Amino acid sequence: MSINIKSSQDQPTPEEVELTKMLAQDRPTIEAAVKSFISLSCAKSLTTATPATPQQQILATGRRILKAVNAHTFPIHYTVDVIRPAKHSDAQQHRLKERQIVSQLWNALVESQQKPSKFLGRRSLRHAWKLLEAGEEEDEAWNEFGRLLFLDMEDEDVDNDAELIWAADGGDSELAKRRQRRKARATDNNTAGEEETQIVPAEPDTKPSAQP
Repeated sequence: MSINIKSSQDQPTPEEVELTKMLAQDRPTIEAAVKSFISLSCAKSLTTATPATPQQQILATGRRILKAVNAHTFPIHYTVDVIRPAKHSDAQQHRLKERQIVSQLWNALVESQQKPSKFLGRRSLRHAWKLLEAGEEEDEAWNEFGRLLFLDMEDEDVDNDAELIWAADGGDSELAKRRQRRKARATDNNTAGEEETQIVPAEPDTKPSAQP
């Protein structure tokens, strides 16, 4: 398969400029999302008699995630503009282009001794996640953070923890939806209870007289 590589001296295209701007403005940042994940996981552990992951382990995993993110650099071949055969769909081409821009931004931050976790967000981390060095054996909290990173749910009737971590509004919309669903369920339960309650007519005080 032939692959052509554009010169790194070429001026960025309007698409590249727009994509760079979008990735740089992607919020919340990775660091903020990790902190939200720690808070959410610790809160859940308080409601369980025997939590699957102790709070200390959750905190340790959060620190490991940030350490791995900020220590990571993309392979050099990810940072170059690769023109692939036309058999790749537009979506695949766009993903390759996005990965290239993410890699360039990420590596530039590391080289300038800046932390990618403070400047980049979910879209960037999705390209890096499977390349990160866990450092230790992956635990349940690490895997759960990864699951929520890639979770895209459109079902409005299901709680979505990913929205509490990655939504730009800090999860306010998700919390409002949960309150509305609880309110609707309470209303439905009350209505069902009223329908099941029926008035039973009282028996007459005297029996009908016997026929002669």
